[in-house]
Amino acid sequence: MFIKNLLPVDEPSLQIANGKSNNSRWAVDFKALDEETLIIDIYRNVGEKVTRFLPEIRVFEKKDEYLTYVFEESRWSGSSIERASNIYYYGKTEEYNSDIAKHYLDKWEIAPGENQIGRIYYLQSDLMELRRKKKNKKEADKIDAEMSKFKDRLTKPMEKFLIKDVFKGHNFIFFNKKEKKAYCTHCEADVLFDNTYRHNKEGICPTCKTKVTYKSQFISHKYLDVRGTGVIFEQSKDGQLLARYFDIFKSYKDYKNPNIYKREVVRTVFNEKKPVNYEWRDFHQTGNRWCECKPHQAYYAGGYRYNSDDVRYAANSIYAFYGTGCIEKVEQFKNSEAKAWSKYRLQSAWEVEGYLGEYLKYPILERFAKLGMFSLACEFARWDYRDINLKEKEMHKILGITKDKYRILASVTNPSPSLYKCLKSNNTRKVYTKEEYEFVNSVCKSADQMERTFNLLNIVSYKKFSRYIRDKEIDMYLDYIDMCRKLKWDLKNSFVLFPKNLKAAHDEAMTLYEDNKEAITLNAINELLPEIAERFEFEFKDLVVIAPKDAKEYIKESQSLHNCISRNYMNKMADMRCYIVFIRRTDAIDKPYFAMEISKDLEVVQVRGMNNCSANEEVKECVNAYKEKVLKAA
Repeated sequence: MFIKNLLPVDEPSLQIANGKSNNSRWAVDFKALDEETLIIDIYRNVGEKVTRFLPEIRVFEKKDEYLTYVFEESRWSGSSIERASNIYYYGKTEEYNSDIAKHYLDKWEIAPGENQIGRIYYLQSDLMELRRKKKNKKEADKIDAEMSKFKDRLTKPMEKFLIKDVFKGHNFIFFNKKEKKAYCTHCEADVLFDNTYRHNKEGICPTCKTKVTYKSQFISHKYLDVRGTGVIFEQSKDGQLLARYFDIFKSYKDYKNPNIYKREVVRTVFNEKKPVNYEWRDFHQTGNRWCECKPHQAYYAGGYRYNSDDVRYAANSIYAFYGTGCIEKVEQFKNSEAKAWSKYRLQSAWEVEGYLGEYLKYPILERFAKLGMFSLACEFARWDYRDINLKEKEMHKILGITKDKYRILASVTNPSPSLYKCLKSNNTRKVYTKEEYEFVNSVCKSADQMERTFNLLNIVSYKKFSRYIRDKEIDMYLDYIDMCRKLKWDLKNSFVLFPKNLKAAHDEAMTLYEDNKEAITLNAINELLPEIAERFEFEFKDLVVIAPKDAKEYIKESQSLHNCISRNYMNKMADMRCYIVFIRRTDAIDKPYFAMEISKDLEVVQVRGMNNCSANEEVKECVNAYKEKVLKAA
């Protein structure tokens, strides 16, 4: 070990090199301190026309350690030559007394080379790696203990799974029309040729019945590549659940003998509290090995050009699972219902891991899974169960709905979060049949669509409606019905209610609605104004809250106050999604002052005056009183 006080740090000079033509950026001078220590002085050239070397650092080098002194800052440093100096990045380097360095490096059995400073660099790199390994040994040993649980083997069924099963449904039939031949990449054999094959069309292999895409042999497939993720579950000797993620890449340049690359890149150990992920990458600059990583943030240095962030992002559409049967054999997951859940929710390569991780945090997932409420389980897990009460024991209380509504929810196959929201917010105005709930749950994608469909079922026969909408877009139909209502078309007329050509009828209604949009909006608002006046008018000190007598007053109000609260929100008012009222002074009731927006949930959204200014103290006081006496009482 070096004793700093005993080491010479007098500032050296390199007179022998100064004054020469300026063709080197750096100079290195080697000296012997004792039989075990080599001194390395590194100089930087600061001259412009001729060489003028100034000392930058001095390195004391032994076989198993080194120490650096920085002349400019008069301080010691543990940095290597690479870190303490820019000698390797800029300009040519001259070496002096290199035979001295060669003597030490040969004695230390460092790989030979003409450049002695380069040999020093490799020696220090090895020493740095040893330092890092020693520093991170505790972490490495812990990871090694976890990795020892894995069997590190691929059986023949596993190999078949990775190369074949992962890509099931993502194979090709290469066909040759001239020779009337076809080859299936899944069967790996010639198959029956069919004249109906068309390039890039999808179909089914006549032999193995696998989904394939047809590819003409005469069109280049040099860059035809497919990438997938295979996940293998297994159980450790101590009964823990393990998962291994493999990245598989197929290149069909030679379609009968595709190049296949596969490597294991992510591992997961399901501990008692949460899954812990590991990835194959550089470990603290000591070489590649298994390293712990954050969930869904694994990054690995792939051996081919398709490097990517987390492998599970890279192949969301092509993936498969092997060994899922062992999940429920593991003690901590024996009641997880993972097998039943996986039939409904395998939408990405980490879906099972995500479910099991949430199950460890929230065992209530088991109850949802056993009830077949898989979509609800995923929704609640995604939002950390903030919409339900985990302290309750009965399911209807956990969900925050009545027993009757819970019975409805439980009767539907895998009820969607949208159906649950509809029931919870009382948007359904009557009790429908189980068949109707099932239908709405299956065809509607959002709570808004469900609410509109339930309202439509109040006036339409379910059988006629379900039969009509079977091969049509539900969203387009609901938009068409909304426009029919605004145009005041007769929805009791089956010709209007169920047009033969929905798109044509939709486009016609939209054209008429756009042409008469302003008049329709104004008429709709005018019909609402008496109710708004009755519900929302209010007096407070020198101010009054009123509704206009005619919808056109909203336009005038917006123009007078130079704001958009009235003008841009009229469509929302016509659809009863909000209410706009005016705040006026009692001594100038006809003069615009402030406008206020109230949501359909009876909350004040905004109050705006001239040039969109915010409410002053007088108006704020009025609004606060308005919230207490009008909105809360409504």
